[in-house]
Amino acid sequence: MKFSLENPIYFKLGTYVECDFGLFEVCDLQSPTFNTDNAGYDYELRLDAHYWKWKNKIFKYTPETSGQEASWSLTAPLNVQASIVLRNLKALGYTYKGQDFDFSIDSTVENKSLLMTYDNTNILDACFEMAKKWDCECWMTDNIIHFGKCEFGDYVNMEIAKNVGEMSRSESQSTYATRIYTFGSTRNIPANYRPVDEAVVVNGVVQKRLMLPEGTPYIDAYPKMSTEEAIEQVVIFDEVYPRRVGTMSDITTKEYTETIENADGTTTEKKWDAYRFKDTGITFSKDYILPGEELTIIFQSGKLNGMVVSL
Repeated sequence: MKFSLENPIYFKLGTYVECDFGLFEVCDLQSPTFNTDNAGYDYELRLDAHYWKWKNKIFKYTPETSGQEASWSLTAPLNVQASIVLRNLKALGYTYKGQDFDFSIDSTVENKSLLMTYDNTNILDACFEMAKKWDCECWMTDNIIHFGKCEFGDYVNMEIAKNVGEMSRSESQSTYATRIYTFGSTRNIPANYRPVDEAVVVNGVVQKRLMLPEGTPYIDAYPKMSTEEAIEQVVIFDEVYPRRVGTMSDITTKEYTETIENADGTTTEKKWDAYRFKDTGITFSKDYILPGEELTIIFQSGKLNGMVVSL
C-alpha cells in the first residue's frame, strides 16, 4: 500500500486489514521515507498473509511448558509432526478469526514415519520443511494447513520477460529480533541438568545446552511486550560452558613403580614420577565427573601453556 502522510504513524506488528482477498497483517517493521520536497512521509506499507507472522516464532517441541527447546529431533508420521505445529500456535494464542488452526493431509501423501531435525527453526519454515521431507507441498487457507498437491485449473508456464515482469523472493527470517533465546555450549552439561518431561525423552531428542537462569527463559528488548511484537531469534555461544579457572600450587612428585608383562612371560619394573598439585580455591567432589568422560586440565599460562592433560 503506497500512501503519504504529513505526520508519521507507527504501524505495530499485528496491524491488519481484511478485504475480499483475505486477512493480511504487518509482519515486519515498517519505516517511511522522508520526502524532502513536501516535508511529508512516503509509505510503502507491506501486509502479508496472516500466517506469515509464524516466521517470527521458534518451533518448540513442548511449547506449553517452560522448556525452550531450540534444537530437537523427532521420528514420527507427518500428522504427529503437524500436530506439534498446532500446539505451538495454540500456545501463542493464534487463531484465524477466532477459529483454532487445523491441518489436512491429502491422500496422495504417504503418512509414514520419518526423522525430522529442527535447529532453531521458525514455525513457518518447519511447515515447509515437513512438506519437502514428505515430497509434497504446503499451503494455508483460512485456518487450515494443507499438505498435498496444490493444483487448481490448468498449468501455466511462468517466464520472466514473457508473462512475468519480475520474480522476487521473501526471506522467512528477519535480520532483527526483539526476543532472544540464549544458549551456551553442550560441553560439560551433566545428565541431570534441567530435567525434561519423560515424554520428551521417549518421543523426541532434545539437545541439552547451557541455559539462562531458571525463571528467565528469554531476554526481551523492552518490557511488557505483546505476542505480536516478540520477534524470536536464537543466539548460541559455544564458547560459554561450565568450567573453572584456578591456580596450581604446591606441585610435588611421587615415584610409582609399574610392573610390565613381557611377551616371553617375564616382567619388567618401570619407575615413573607422578605430579601432584593443589588448588586451594576448590573442594573437589567425584560428583563433578561426567559419565564416560575424563577430568581434563588445560594450561593457560606458564611453561605448559596450551597443553591438555587428562587426569
